[in-house]
Amino acid sequence: MVYMEVYFVHLAQQDFEQCEGLKGALSDSLRCYEEFYLAFDWVDIPSRLAILEALEDRIRTSEPVPLLTQLLPILHVRTRLCDTYRALANDRTATASLGGTLDLLGQELRTVTAASLAPYRDTCLCEVQILERELASASALSQGCYYSAVATLTQLKQRLRQWELIFIHKKYSPVGPNSKVDYNGIYKWHMQYFLNLLAKAALYFARELSGMADADLVKYGWELRER
Repeated sequence: MVYMEVYFVHLAQQDFEQCEGLKGALSDSLRCYEEFYLAFDWVDIPSRLAILEALEDRIRTSEPVPLLTQLLPILHVRTRLCDTYRALANDRTATASLGGTLDLLGQELRTVTAASLAPYRDTCLCEVQILERELASASALSQGCYYSAVATLTQLKQRLRQWELIFIHKKYSPVGPNSKVDYNGIYKWHMQYFLNLLAKAALYFARELSGMADADLVKYGWELRER
């Protein structure tokens, strides 16, 4: 059981080399299933999604292990997130229908109370919260709500940084020793989404942003412009 607890701590940090070192002490069903998740193109490959679904089924039908039973909500959220990413990739305007789904996924993750799974649960919850802030930002932009857009974009940036700090500087080979994958592909996708939202905000709210610059001139004087 100790090996399993350590395994999930490393899994939360996306430290797959350490996970590989522990896999001999674990059942085959647990061997680094998360590694497929980080390659963003996995959402369009049914056989990779089937890995998560098969792991869920195996845990449900095998002899009960309390820690693995607690893992089930996280696996279910991972599977549901696949659908969410696919929906966003195909339709960036699908914000209204996804907001309620993400709220339910967050509630499901909060049902996981095992201390050994807390780091992994919190990492998954951080990802769900990032998606929530992205959808909220996109909705605020579409409605022209300046202050809501600024607030949600700020929160999104903070959560992205919080998530990055979990695995920053980690270089791993999730699909073998010769893999060229060396970074979290889903994080990169989120960063691109954030930058797109930021660019839209700068375009949509150019008048408000220019007004802020004029206010600084009034307060600090024309020497500000000369700088």
